[in-house]
Amino acid sequence: MFRYEEKDGMWDAVPTDDFFNEGEQVKFLVSQLEQTKARWKFVFFHYPPYVSGFYEVPLLRKLSSIFEKYNVDLVFNSHTIVYERSHPIRDGKISINDGVTYIVAGGAGAMPEWFLHKQEWHTARSIAVPHFLQVIVSQERIEVLAINSSGHLFDQLVICKQ
Repeated sequence: MFRYEEKDGMWDAVPTDDFFNEGEQVKFLVSQLEQTKARWKFVFFHYPPYVSGFYEVPLLRKLSSIFEKYNVDLVFNSHTIVYERSHPIRDGKISINDGVTYIVAGGAGAMPEWFLHKQEWHTARSIAVPHFLQVIVSQERIEVLAINSSGHLFDQLVICKQ
């Protein structure tokens, strides 16, 4: 859906025709979400559609309507080497009860210079530290723990379903 292109000494993600024309990868995503009977739904892909730091790819928000239609719970991204969790989002607005939460987990190499201290409207928590995530899933709840390299918890998300 994207290719790398160098611009002014920086590499940038440029969408391909496949992305705009709902090509094979988008069709695959939709077919997988249509077929699943899973109680909890997670999507993983590289570029973040929502992040306050560098390398946000707003074009990827086009996929948000698919995530919302199929009740995806969490979208995990990376690329930006920081941690950021969004508020739940639906229809381009914060929606606590039925939104999709986006988590950027790129902390293996944490680069504070990529971190913008101004948070965007969608940001619930952000920090530039080496980290990892622990995701605990049960029938009724999911818990995401963001833990720094010293073993300290710095963010926690709990989602419950009846």
